[in-house]
Amino acid sequence: YKNDEEMEIMRWASKISSEAHCNVMRNVKPGQREMQLEAFSSKTVTRNISWAEFNLTLQFVDVDQVLPLS
Repeated sequence: YKNDEEMEIMRWASKISSEAHCNVMRNVKPGQREMQLEAFSSKTVTRNISWAEFNLTLQFVDVDQVLPLS
């Protein structure tokens, strides 16, 4: 089971991931390369948070503990 803090972090990461995915879908065109689509996704994520924060949020020390963001 997840505690309230873990659930909040998961919702936060999911919201940003969803926004990034929607941004890619709005901007995709035939013939584009994967790196061009990744740029749309990265722009969304970095607009919301730094990559370091995003990666730390998703790394778990063990099943019940989330790494701190600071």
